[in-house]
This record gives sequence, structure tokens and C-alpha cells, in this order.
Amino acid sequence: MNKLMTLVLVIVVIMGIALAGCTQPETPSAETPSAETPSAETPSAETPSTGIPAEPEGFPQPNPLWGLGFKPDGTPYNFVFASADVTNPYWKICNVTFLKICDMAGAETESYNANWDLDTQISTIEDMIERNVDAIGLYPVDSAGCSPAVSMAERAGIPVFCVDVPVESEELTFVCTYDQYSKGKIAGEIMTDVADELGKELNVLELWCPMSLSVCADRSNGFNDVVGPHPLVTVVQSVPTKAQDELAMNTITEVLPANPEINAIYLNGGMYDGTISALKELDRYYPIGNPEHVVWVAQDTHPSAAEALRDSYLDGVGINDPWALADASGKACLTYVCLQESIPNEIILPMERVTPENLDISPYGGEMRWGPMLVANPDVETWPLLDMAQYGMPTPSFE
Repeated sequence: MNKLMTLVLVIVVIMGIALAGCTQPETPSAETPSAETPSAETPSAETPSTGIPAEPEGFPQPNPLWGLGFKPDGTPYNFVFASADVTNPYWKICNVTFLKICDMAGAETESYNANWDLDTQISTIEDMIERNVDAIGLYPVDSAGCSPAVSMAERAGIPVFCVDVPVESEELTFVCTYDQYSKGKIAGEIMTDVADELGKELNVLELWCPMSLSVCADRSNGFNDVVGPHPLVTVVQSVPTKAQDELAMNTITEVLPANPEINAIYLNGGMYDGTISALKELDRYYPIGNPEHVVWVAQDTHPSAAEALRDSYLDGVGINDPWALADASGKACLTYVCLQESIPNEIILPMERVTPENLDISPYGGEMRWGPMLVANPDVETWPLLDMAQYGMPTPSFE
């Protein structure tokens, strides 16, 4: 009997041990994370704690802007540039530089070209209002004609940032430009200085930029206010050529043979290649000092103007830098929209007379002025940020 009871007890003990080995382990508590599940306090490598994706390759370095282009919820801002035109290098640089700065911040960007059609540009702005984009960069087709659409965008909460040319709207958020009247005066002073130096009368053909732009009217007024009283300088004709090389070339080749007394040209803006081609076709493209030289004065350091100035074919040029204008406007957009910080309503860059001696010296911290830079590096998207802090628009940064 005792042996039987002992055998039963042994069997019971063995079965208890076997059942205990089959018991499941406890689920780890919330305070003790498992090896496979990262805790909320330890972000994984794929999900940075900022929620901002890593900066892609290809942007100019250093790039303090990356991260500014994302909203607090992690989605990117949407910025648009609506340009009057992008065929001329000047306007292309305005467009590319503004959007490049927004791209460097991580924003989504779009570009629209109106091809100098006011209705197209107004329709673009209205579409952007309907889509509720976050901001609009603008090179207007018409300073007055675009103002109702700009005011509509501003009232809808979409700020507008103009490059070079302001619109006639008190609600415009920002514009970076030059004192255009002073720019015209500098061109007039160059023309009168040449007349005094040569001691002979200069009969001038003035070629206008688009007459719909207030900046072009201001330049013309400044130029004519200087040359008008001068006894040796007379403006014979003023012709609208829309800053287009083909129109400028056709005008010069028609007007100069019909008016042989014309021996000087004032370019209100652009049209350098057209002017050079026309003078060559007429066999009147000679360097300064040659008796057959046609005096001509320009308004910015376009690549062809820079070359002509360096080679002593162009008598003088004033500063007008699309790189600087668009750089400041793009930074204003990021500062105002992304950082929600106040900005000036207007920045007017100082005027400067460009000479062969200072042609390659940028006042904005660039490697050189925009025209020579475009020759040295045609890929505008790789151009570095400029130093615009001294003019009231420091480079914003994401912290």
C-alpha cells in the first residue's frame, strides 16, 4: 500500500512540472519595450524627430534653408512664380532664382509663363487663388493691369512677392527693385559725358522696354530729364520694342539708314544681341575711339552687354541685377510665409555705374555680376545664395 501511494505522488509531481513548462510568458509592460518595438522616445532612423525628410543632393551649399519649406504638419508649402516671359536671360534668372530658393527650403514649386499676355497672367493668378497656393512670386506683364488680380490674391490670404517690377496695389506684400528713375539718370549722365568728351552732337534713338511696365517709364523719364537740357544731346525717336531683340534689330536697321544723323542709341532695358546684330549688319559696329562708332548706353550687365563693355564697344551701363532681385524676393517669401516674421514692404537696391574696372565685382557677395556669371556657369540652379542682409533681407534659416 505504501509503495502504491509513493508511485502516485511521483506521477502527480512529474505532471505538474510538465504543465508548468507549457505556461505562456507574460506580455511585456508599457514601461519595458520589447527589442522589436521602439519606444516613442527613441525615433527610428527612417523617421527623424523633426518630421522633415533628409535634404536631397544637388542644392548649392551651404544650404541653411532646408526645412523652412514644410508646414508644421509636415506637408510642403506650395509656391508659384508667374512670369511675364522667360525667353530673355534676365527674366529666366528672375524665375529660376526665386523658385530655386523655395526648392532649397523643401517647398513644392511651379512656374508659369504669360508670354507677355495680360489675360493669361491674370488667369494664372486667379487659378492660384482658386487652388489656395501659399504664395505667388510675380514678374508682372503690366504694372497697372495686374493690380486687381494681385489685390484679389492678397485679400484671399495669398501674399504676392514681386521681382524687379512692382504692381500698382497698396496690398502688395513685397517688391525688391531699383530706383528706376535714378537708373535712367545714370544712363543719361553717361550719354552726356560722352558728348562732352567728344565735343559733338549726339542724336539718340531710344528703344523702350515694354511700355506697360512702370519701371520702363521711370527709366525713360530719368534719362530724358538729364539729356533734355543738354545742348549736345537730342532724342530723335523713342520706339517701343518690348525688350525683344528681333524688334530692336528691325527698328535699328530701318531707322538708322532713314535718319543718318542718328549716331547714338539708348536701350531702356535688354535688346543687346539685337542691337549688336543690327549695327554689324549696317557696318556701324565699331569700338570706342573709331570715328564710325555709334555711341550706345545700356541698363544692365547682360552677358552680351558685359562683353561689349569689356571690349570697349559699349559706352556705359548701369546696374540691374535679376539674381539679386529674385534672391531677396525668394528669401522674403520664406521669411514671411514660413517663419511668419515681418518683412519690409519694399527694398530698393542702390544704383551703381558699371565700368570695365568693376564689371566682375558683385556688390552682393556673388562670384561676379549676373552676366559674366551666366557665361561662366549657365546652370542658374547651382548658383549660391547671395548676401542681401545689408540691404534689409537676411538669409532665413531653419532651426
